[in-house]
Amino acid sequence: METVPSTRSAAASYLRELLLSPGPYRDAWTCRVPQHRPGVLNQLAVSEVLAQYLQSRPADADSGMPQRVHALVVRVLSGGHVTRQELQLFIGAFGIRGNDAGRLLNLPRPGLAAESVAGSRALSVSTEHDVETALGPRRHRTLSLHDHVTISAERHIDQLRILQVIEATAETVDRVPLLTGSRDARISPGQGCREVRGAWREVAAGLLAAEILLADTLALGETTTLEYWVSFKPPEGPPEPEDERYRRIVPDTVSSYDMRIQFSPPQLPRELWWATWDGIDGGILDQQDVSLDSQHSTQRYARSLENTVAGFRWRWH
Repeated sequence: METVPSTRSAAASYLRELLLSPGPYRDAWTCRVPQHRPGVLNQLAVSEVLAQYLQSRPADADSGMPQRVHALVVRVLSGGHVTRQELQLFIGAFGIRGNDAGRLLNLPRPGLAAESVAGSRALSVSTEHDVETALGPRRHRTLSLHDHVTISAERHIDQLRILQVIEATAETVDRVPLLTGSRDARISPGQGCREVRGAWREVAAGLLAAEILLADTLALGETTTLEYWVSFKPPEGPPEPEDERYRRIVPDTVSSYDMRIQFSPPQLPRELWWATWDGIDGGILDQQDVSLDSQHSTQRYARSLENTVAGFRWRWH
């Protein structure tokens, strides 16, 4: 059911592979799940194994608190920053041995250079209330997210390719909502998605929502990977200032985030920035100059995004 997105580190991908493959590593956590489904990794059960291992070691007793352990498991398995010491905890807890342990410790993993981006708000209190009233409380959280943004030679956002790893935070999660500010957005579901349910409907001022039905229903703590594409109708006339940006709105927390934007020559921007905004309706809080590589693209990785609006903005002339 789950394939590994490109945003996940090699170490995280291999650890997931070990924990999902038949054998003692998988047995260690599946015995804690009432009904295990092949290909589905229950991170709550993985957290229980790690917490029990830490509690058996007096020096690490304080590290065994459930909330701390689960945060570690989410970060590591979703491809976030992981230290060699943290990988050794997984090795000890699951009895990973020999070549498996050696390979896990030597595979590439995200370093400390990536930033964590946290803001004071992404949506106003009234907007967030309207969204929750329309959609209900959140039933999942996003563990890792990758946005690949393509800008056409006509200077508009042509297509988004989105890879999203989610974890169910309630029982029987069979759908996830999507938010956009454009009625012209068209969703094409891919891996992990069964279909798009319903047309865009307004859930708050300037925000519309639709639902993606999952290929399989998730139980509490189960994870899956979604892949889908969003395309847009070309705007009429020259680009407006709001057309010269792509932003990700995060009203909660994303543990691992990666955005890549690619421009189509010969139309390349004269200036390009990575920026954060004071909420969806606020001004720019901070921006940093960035440059394009040989493929006319640039990329930004964040260890986490929390309660913020972040993305790229550019200027053509």
